[in-house]
Amino acid sequence: MAGRGSVHSLSSLQKTALLLGVPAAATVLYILYRRYRESRGGCGALTGARGHPGDTLGTL
Repeated sequence: MAGRGSVHSLSSLQKTALLLGVPAAATVLYILYRRYRESRGGCGALTGARGHPGDTLGTL
């Protein structure tokens, strides 16, 4: 019951390309999203108490 657009009709090379391409595309989109958020003033959930990205410990 493999339809025309089914994944079963793909060659192994095409399946490998799809398997590698989807996470790569997701990574690129995430990086672009982060750059967009940072250009608009940052994201409060990803900043620490001092406001530095990646500083999740805050002040000790």
